[in-house]
Amino acid sequence: MSQWHEIGPVGDFPEGERKCVNVGKTPICVVHTDGRLHAFLDMCPHAGMPLNEGTLEGKRIICPFHGYTFSIEDGRNLDFDDDVPMRVYPIRVEAGRVAVEM
Repeated sequence: MSQWHEIGPVGDFPEGERKCVNVGKTPICVVHTDGRLHAFLDMCPHAGMPLNEGTLEGKRIICPFHGYTFSIEDGRNLDFDDDVPMRVYPIRVEAGRVAVEM
């Protein structure tokens, strides 16, 4: 069963930036773009390498190891429809605090 995990104050996630946090032992990358926060597993679904090192282009992140492009909104591989998506997590802000559901 999933639950919400607080990851910090909203001010820690400025617009146009990305920040990596750990929820337990799980690495999460949070991106703030176009006024919205997005959270995804900071791990390439192919080799387990950190996605946060990739190029961020709007609502897309490019894996620095394979060059595949993923949607930070829904995790889809934008290069290959039938490929493994990256893991994304619901994220919310309440009373100025950011939380992800895992």
